[in-house]
Amino acid sequence: MVTGSCLDFVPDGGAFDGPFGVVSSFAALDELRARRATFTKPLAIVNFGDEEGARFGLACVGSRLTSGQLTVEQAYRLTDGEGDHPTPGGEGRRL
Repeated sequence: MVTGSCLDFVPDGGAFDGPFGVVSSFAALDELRARRATFTKPLAIVNFGDEEGARFGLACVGSRLTSGQLTVEQAYRLTDGEGDHPTPGGEGRRL
């Protein structure tokens, strides 16, 4: 199971839109651990970047990469408004 959100900022998106999803995922996990919940499958908490597509013009880049809908090679070919691409170890690491 995967839970979380993104830390993108979009105008009028709400001050805690994405961050609340990330932080509440950790709070939920803390509560489950306190109740000694056990899991039969792994649980992952994600913090995606550029989900809104503000920089590279494609929404849900992190989600698409995670689900296999976008390859790393395709992500590296994206460009921003200045013609820059995500790069390994640089912007691409934050996708």
